[in-house]
Amino acid sequence: MDYAQVRLPDNGYMVTTLPVDQATAICKSIAAGEANYSRVFKDTSKAFVGVLAEVGESDAVVKIPRSRSKRRWERFLTYFRHGESIRQFNRQLNLIELGVKGPTPLMAVEWRANGVVVDGFYLYEFIYGRGGSKTDRNLIARELLKLYSLGYTRKDPKPENFVVSGENVYLIDFTLDKPLFFSKIRRAMELSQFSGSFGRYKYRARSLGFSDIVICSGWALQGLSQRLRRVRRNASKFLGK
Repeated sequence: MDYAQVRLPDNGYMVTTLPVDQATAICKSIAAGEANYSRVFKDTSKAFVGVLAEVGESDAVVKIPRSRSKRRWERFLTYFRHGESIRQFNRQLNLIELGVKGPTPLMAVEWRANGVVVDGFYLYEFIYGRGGSKTDRNLIARELLKLYSLGYTRKDPKPENFVVSGENVYLIDFTLDKPLFFSKIRRAMELSQFSGSFGRYKYRARSLGFSDIVICSGWALQGLSQRLRRVRRNASKFLGK
């Protein structure tokens, strides 16, 4: 998918699949706080998520990752890479190139100060449908297995992190990763987390060509990981008291 790269005032940088004039106008309205949102899903100190009507060929989701732009570690990392907004734009492009269904990226913007990203936002196509649920696992698995068969993980593969539209399933809120080490084990762990039962997990893992050793290891390690997370949560609650 083709996209344009545009330098903006105040050390800004934009990538967009929209016509540049349209994208620039949208960027100015969002940055100035003058955009008219048809719906607002979240507006907190951590993030803003809203919908702009009639952007490109459909409505668009606008995401402003406020807290990530303020974290010192996140800012430090942007000395060496793009911020969250443009990285998410690139993930969505990558997903389409892999032949896996996801929203079309429309634009992403970031501003830098002293070499680090201090602000930004991104837009992508609004997918009309409903959030996935446990009853959609078989339908969702078809799209998820495409990703795993290509060697990728998507992180946190909960059914609600997918949008179901008719018979189509779209990945949203994802982080793509292609592990260099222990790739099969890591994909198996994610698949076991998603599948819920060992029987369904084993059937799907075998369709990927995973051995019994990988299948059992993935199930056991994912179970251990969940137990450790529960221990950390309980410890945090206890110490918080």
